[in-house]
Amino acid sequence: MKFKLMTLSFLSLFIFSASFSQLVAPASQERLSFMFDYYSKQMNMKFKFPKGMVEEKIVDSTMYRPHANARPLDGIFYGIKPKDSNNLSIAFALYPKSEPISRDTVIYGHASKSFARKLNYLLDTRPLFEEKNGELVRIGRSNILDATKMNIFEGQELKKYGADCAGLVDVPLEIPFLGKYHKLKILFMEKRTEGEAYLYYFYNDGVDVNKYIEKTKYMWVFK
Repeated sequence: MKFKLMTLSFLSLFIFSASFSQLVAPASQERLSFMFDYYSKQMNMKFKFPKGMVEEKIVDSTMYRPHANARPLDGIFYGIKPKDSNNLSIAFALYPKSEPISRDTVIYGHASKSFARKLNYLLDTRPLFEEKNGELVRIGRSNILDATKMNIFEGQELKKYGADCAGLVDVPLEIPFLGKYHKLKILFMEKRTEGEAYLYYFYNDGVDVNKYIEKTKYMWVFK
């Protein structure tokens, strides 16, 4: 699949998630479900509960960091899991936009390499500089993600998500989620007038994650 120019602003994502995290930590399960419905409607999204799945209790994710130097994953309000497996969990995260992104930015502003670079920042937030012999020296971060391996949706596939850009990316985990899930695949969507939405597929070896992605395809999309 060809890679399409796109934009996903992880900087704005964490500006919103910082305020969301204050809501997530003390919230009850009912409150989280309410916020998921509220923000989905606010972002003009629709959700159809998929067959073969059950709701999963959401725990506070604001303290979870996928890597030792990473920012926490937050903004998660809802979760489901398959009835036939305890080795996969799907978490929903969403971040409304405060201002629409220009169409020119969506088309011309950022390629998939830019998205991978920003996601690498999510996974590794060490300072850009360190002091050596009285001088500030730039630190080169490792590129955890390979942009060429990203699956960027286009054509009818993209249209079905109602998004300006969307795709799938594998994210290696250094720290298992909830102490039990060792792998992560992210389905990301952005609509310039609404915001960003993410499906985190946490799973373990032996699980055919692509089978569950296929089962849950288009369950949560922009209108």
